[in-house]
Amino acid sequence: NKEEKKRLFVPIFSTNVILIMKQKCLLVSLGLLGFTALIFQVVFAKKLMLLFGLTAPAVATVLAVYFLGLAIGGLFFGKLVDRLAHKAHVVYLSIFLVTGIYGLLTPFLFVIFRKLVLLVYQLHQLNFSGFNFFVFFFALLFLILPSIFVGAAFPVVNKMLASKKELLGKKASLIYFVETVGSALGAAFAGFWLIPTFGNNATISLAGGLNLIVAGLLFVIFRKFNDLFDAKNLSINDQQLTQTSEFEIKRPDIEH
Repeated sequence: NKEEKKRLFVPIFSTNVILIMKQKCLLVSLGLLGFTALIFQVVFAKKLMLLFGLTAPAVATVLAVYFLGLAIGGLFFGKLVDRLAHKAHVVYLSIFLVTGIYGLLTPFLFVIFRKLVLLVYQLHQLNFSGFNFFVFFFALLFLILPSIFVGAAFPVVNKMLASKKELLGKKASLIYFVETVGSALGAAFAGFWLIPTFGNNATISLAGGLNLIVAGLLFVIFRKFNDLFDAKNLSINDQQLTQTSEFEIKRPDIEH
């Protein structure tokens, strides 16, 4: 009997540990996404200051574009992941790929951005308000994409971790907490250490590279545990795991 119980308990216990570790993996990666997202925003603000010539319009532009992107990303990908629940991990992986590649391309994109703004100014002499409007417009076009994908992360991870309604509030609050703490750390690190030490371009390249590294690690994990990363299988709480384990352990005695 003891040997039978041991054989049944070990695989069930291993599966439960894997599920818990994968949930931790998603939360850690989300925290890192929040970290790099705010590094992006701080660098964007620093670069836009050089174009606007003033701090307030640059910061206002970055905040407006960032929150607009979060709103669009949350709305669009929230609907998308409901339809593609079995592909939620693929959508999540694409978030890191897109933001990582964008981070590496940002120094080159800002060169194009600056040239376009100067070209418009040379073709038509704009007053202060008109110039600020065109800078804001181009900033919206250039900076909205990573913000949309960052906004996509919350509904995607929420879908993967809280597919059962009774877990929605608990999981959603934890997801929001992790992403927000990561964002706060990213802003602090970027403003007080990374940019003063490495400069704007190196800082955002490091953030983009970090996202690509996370994307690579997630790809390996998702490929190894593809079935268990289905949104349907990720909403197992501690009580359910305990009940399942107890049932499986006691079953040999009942059968015997």
